[in-house]
Amino acid sequence: MNKIIFILLLFSSNSFSYHCINKYNDTKFDDGEQIIYVPIDSNITQTENIFANVGEYIDCKNDEPWFYKDSLFIKRFGIHLGPKLREQNFSGGVYVNSSRYPVNNLSQILIFMLDHGNYTPVDIDMYIKTPDPVGPYLVIEAGDELMTLDLHFSGDPPTWNSERDYKWTFKSANRAILATGSCVINDDKLIDVDFGEVSKTAISTVGSQTRYQIEKELEYDCDDTSVNQNIKISLSANEASFSSTAFATTTPGLGVEMYHEGQVVAPFEGFNSNLRNGMGRDTVTFTLVKTPNPGPSDLQEGDFHANASLIISQP
Repeated sequence: MNKIIFILLLFSSNSFSYHCINKYNDTKFDDGEQIIYVPIDSNITQTENIFANVGEYIDCKNDEPWFYKDSLFIKRFGIHLGPKLREQNFSGGVYVNSSRYPVNNLSQILIFMLDHGNYTPVDIDMYIKTPDPVGPYLVIEAGDELMTLDLHFSGDPPTWNSERDYKWTFKSANRAILATGSCVINDDKLIDVDFGEVSKTAISTVGSQTRYQIEKELEYDCDDTSVNQNIKISLSANEASFSSTAFATTTPGLGVEMYHEGQVVAPFEGFNSNLRNGMGRDTVTFTLVKTPNPGPSDLQEGDFHANASLIISQP
């Protein structure tokens, strides 16, 4: 009697042995493109400024560690600055395993090799840098591209599904001013504006008319005493919901306006000044303002605070 032998071939339902997770939107992906939004700080220096670590947003995992050793690389010439940064002559790159790689990376960069089945953060520090003693004035809008990384995955042993490519684009999650250099304001220390106890009935809807006004001296100091040039001092802060000239506080319906020589300086606007022998000085006034049409949740009693940055840049 002839015997019929059946050979059953089992295939994994997973088309790849490797996947990553975008922690920003909690989605898994095997290849292709990802867009990640990262918060940007206006306070950067003339040295390299690390604006995000990829591992805070993306983890990767080897799904079949008993068979594959999975490696992830940044491709040759795979680091790209966003167009606004390039146009203003910013430079940048990444740090991987304590080594620095600029945007014109000539060889592929090994990020990690996974021989286990645990989620592993993609540990890449991304940095930007401006070369000038007083940097260019650059407004980054929410959604502007900061850096794109072209990556390649490779599995060992090589099989039909062990090679693939990624493109990860990092965009700004907020609006910010990027300008920097060797110049600092007030020795780079916090400018504390304490209004003390206030009465909401005494707060005006126009900052110049309120009784809550505090003056602060601004002193500019540059490492290079040969710097003699005109500069711009810009205010980087989130606008109040009720006013385009005030910046927001933690209390709804309450905002802060900044004045220079009697003129209000709105968020993402500024005033002109100058440096002589690497130094300069100005006086600004901070005032409280309130919404003209308060709702039930506005101007509630309690502590409040606000955050803003003053930026020195080219005019």
